[in-house]
Amino acid sequence: MLVIAGESIVVSSRTVGRPELSHVTPSGAPAIAAWTAARLGTPTAFLSAVGADEAGRLIISTLAGAGVDTNGVMVRADRPTAQADVEYQPDGSRRFEFAVAGSAAPTLAAAELEGWPERARWVHVSGSAVLFGDPLAGAIEQLVRRGRAAGAMVSIDPNLRAELADPDARARLARLCGEAQVLFPSDDELAELGLDEDELVAAGVTVVATAAAAGARLRQPNAAPLPVAALARPEEVVDPDGAGDTFAGAVIAAVLAGRSWPEAVHVASAVVARAIGVRGAMAADLTPADLAVRPSVG
Repeated sequence: MLVIAGESIVVSSRTVGRPELSHVTPSGAPAIAAWTAARLGTPTAFLSAVGADEAGRLIISTLAGAGVDTNGVMVRADRPTAQADVEYQPDGSRRFEFAVAGSAAPTLAAAELEGWPERARWVHVSGSAVLFGDPLAGAIEQLVRRGRAAGAMVSIDPNLRAELADPDARARLARLCGEAQVLFPSDDELAELGLDEDELVAAGVTVVATAAAAGARLRQPNAAPLPVAALARPEEVVDPDGAGDTFAGAVIAAVLAGRSWPEAVHVASAVVARAIGVRGAMAADLTPADLAVRPSVG
């Protein structure tokens, strides 16, 4: 089983000059990865906390509808579900505003992990969950350490946010990344955390780096770097929100389904191309058949 923990958020999106494109969707980096993996047929459990409100019900129903085990999603009667606003600029860039403080999102506690870490074959977390602080950060650290001690593969998407720039939190995330066997960084995230990609790979870590339209790059010990081109053409991109999280969830699902790492990265690139061609981070019509595609791997 794949076990993912972290924040779940409802996002209100708007596009400058295009009010007709405004929409509200469930989101949150770890939630998107869990939804993607489950849609692709991977037994997946998600651990999080939401409010006892319409937004919380939307998150739970969306994940459950994809096949995610939501028994580990705590419902807080005294806190609202986390919210975020995303504004798309004419140049394609995005501006985020989070309303997480005081919400249910950071309240998942280590004691609420129960036996999930020991049931996991793979544990995946997003660095954003660490950057939101305790008690969620402590729960994430416990999930990683207990899962790895029980034999699970551990992957981390650093998912740095400019809005969450506390130096102590970043140092905490860097230490946690040092405990992972797989990392899914984007752009210069590892360098920003003071981590050296060459050293990590030499130490046995698999690094799958993403760079939006520039595609992805797979690096493994004792192997040449493998670049993988992005499959979506710019004119086909409808909503890039959550593309990196979709990619991570798809890679994990493909590896757990028995695909080689190079095949998994190619398959995930195809999944992302489909996902960002529709509006909403959890809206693409993904099925286990998407993992059966036989990409050409050079």
